[in-house]
Amino acid sequence: MSLENQVLRILIVEDNVGDLILVKEYLNQSLNNFEIQTCDTLTKAYSELSQQKFDLVLLDLSLNDSINNRYCVEKIMTVANEIPVIILTGYLDRDFTIESLHLGIQDYLIKDELSSSVLLKSIHYSIERNKIKIDLKNIHKQQKHDIADAVINAMEKSKVEVGIELHDNICQLLTGVKMFLKLYEKNNKNENLNEADELLSNTITEVRNLSHTLSAPDFTEESLEKVLLKLIENTKAGSHLNITYVWNKDDINRLPQKLALNIYRIVQEQFHNIHKHAKAKNVELQFQKTSNNLLLLIKDDGIGFDVLEKKEGIGLTNIKTRVAFFQGSAEIISAPGNGCLLKLNFVIP
Repeated sequence: MSLENQVLRILIVEDNVGDLILVKEYLNQSLNNFEIQTCDTLTKAYSELSQQKFDLVLLDLSLNDSINNRYCVEKIMTVANEIPVIILTGYLDRDFTIESLHLGIQDYLIKDELSSSVLLKSIHYSIERNKIKIDLKNIHKQQKHDIADAVINAMEKSKVEVGIELHDNICQLLTGVKMFLKLYEKNNKNENLNEADELLSNTITEVRNLSHTLSAPDFTEESLEKVLLKLIENTKAGSHLNITYVWNKDDINRLPQKLALNIYRIVQEQFHNIHKHAKAKNVELQFQKTSNNLLLLIKDDGIGFDVLEKKEGIGLTNIKTRVAFFQGSAEIISAPGNGCLLKLNFVIP
């Protein structure tokens, strides 16, 4: 809010007539557009804040119906919501000054040190600080919402993928087992039984692979390097992709467990995306670490895409959300016919 262009509605909570007159005089000297509402008890202030909208509260602590300073502040803050509150008091209590700031007060002014310029500066800073506080709160709220959405999307995506895998692969294998068993019952040929046995073995392998895909690695037992090597080998076996990697063993194995798990999931997701969509032959995985940052590069030589025209899928959205959780950044570099480079930068906690 600009103090020059809008009418500032101020609630003054003060039971000393002389102090009230002085505060009003300072306001007249420092502000052009403002309206004042006054009350002399905590009860009346609570009622006014419950019924009317104010831009600022000037609060005296020594009110007749206040039990103590903390009670006074807490009572006002429960109803002030996002309105900036400035304390005006006749004495300095250094301990409570700090405590009041933790309770949400924007500033703490001593009446004997008050002047029009001091009051104007405090009002201006308090309103601006409060605005920043609200903006940060809204950003945090939106980030939590985005993360929750990403988690739900990831869960739904996982359910869909499991359903597809069960239907298109495992169910087909089991159907084949059933068919060969029926043929064995009819013809009593051992070759039918052998075919059923082979399909059943394949089904067990597929169920085991699906289980490994869904379960999170235990980084208390295994290092990130070890689980990534397993992922690379499993991906190469199931997709015929040629995957190369460059990393420093100590750099990636010393990462915090939460970051290591997110990196594993990101690499797993991107390998899946490449296998499913890119039509690539080669994939390069690379880690570069500095003191506080980790750069992850995943590059393929697939068909590529126009990053401006292609709608971002759930997979890439989930990857970006995981990176944002660590105050990092994500960049996708691609063009039709030129493969894709996923460039992720993490802040190491």
